[in-house]
Amino acid sequence: YIYLHILYSCHDRGYFICFHGTVIRVGTPYVFDATRSYQCEECGSIVTVTKSSNLEKIKLKPTRCSNEDCTSTKFGSLKECTY
Repeated sequence: YIYLHILYSCHDRGYFICFHGTVIRVGTPYVFDATRSYQCEECGSIVTVTKSSNLEKIKLKPTRCSNEDCTSTKFGSLKECTY
């Protein structure tokens, strides 16, 4: 085992990290989306939204299309699938 005496950060993302301790409280698990992509329903351009903090549990939606010629505010969520 590798023991680190520092706080884990975003640089540890993608690595297997081992924790030792006692579980004292369990909450409801949720999926954290750091970035999410949406597709404009009018012109089809893709808009990516990034959360500012990993503590935010709210879903962010873009307010307007990234295409300067489009004035749409309706977006559909794109889901990334890897099989």
